[in-house]
Amino acid sequence: MLKREGLVVNHKRTERIYKEEGLALRKKRRRKGAAGVRIMISAPVRPNQRWSMDFVSARLADGRWFRTLTVLDLYTRESLALVADRSLTGVKVAAALSHVLQRRRGPQAITVDNGGEFVSRAMDTWAYAHDVRLDFIRPGKPVENAFIESFNGKLRDECLNSHVFASVAEAQVVLDAWREDYNTVRPHSALQDRTPREMGVMWVDSREPRESTAINKNGIKPEITGVSVAFHP
Repeated sequence: MLKREGLVVNHKRTERIYKEEGLALRKKRRRKGAAGVRIMISAPVRPNQRWSMDFVSARLADGRWFRTLTVLDLYTRESLALVADRSLTGVKVAAALSHVLQRRRGPQAITVDNGGEFVSRAMDTWAYAHDVRLDFIRPGKPVENAFIESFNGKLRDECLNSHVFASVAEAQVVLDAWREDYNTVRPHSALQDRTPREMGVMWVDSREPRESTAINKNGIKPEITGVSVAFHP
C-alpha cells in the first residue's frame, strides 16, 4: 500500500515498525498430513471463466448466527458478491447470482463444495438456465477450492472479526464497504501488486484492437484483426 502511494520505504524499517505496533496477525500452524494425489482444476486465463462460491458464518451482538455468501472471480480475484442473511437457501443463492449477472457476464463454471444450498434443485435449475457448469469439489477437501478459502480467511480477519454487528442489515453495509475497498484499493501480490479491478481493466484493454501504421513490402497498410495484425499481399 505504501509503495502504491509513491512513498520511499525501507523494507526492513517498515517491517520493524509493523511488528512493534502489533499489526501482524498470528498465523495458525497447520498440522502435517500425508501427501496424496490431488485433482487440479485448470487455472482460468480470463475474467468470468471460473468463479468460486462459499459461506462464512459469524455472530451478531446478541449471539445469533448469520451467514455470508462469498462469490469470487478466480482470474481477477475480484469479490463479486457478499450477501449476508440469517438463512441462505438455494433460492437465495440463485437470486444473488442473478443479481451479479445484471452487471457482468456469467462464468463458464463455478467451483463449489457439496453444501445443501449448492446441490439444491434451485441451483441446478439456475445453472441449466444460464449455461453454467457447477464443479463440485470432493467431500472433505476444501483445498480444492483454495482461492475462496483464502479469501474467506481475509474476510474474517479484516472485517467480520473486527466489528460488532447489531443486525444483519448493519453487517451488509460494512461488508459492501469492505468489498469495495478490497476490489479497488488493496493490491495483491499474486496480481503483481495490482487491485482486482485494475486486473480486469488491464485484460479488457489488452483485447482492444490497436491501429498500426506499419506498411508491408507491397506498400499496403495491414488490416486490424482484434489484437493481431494480418498482412494481405
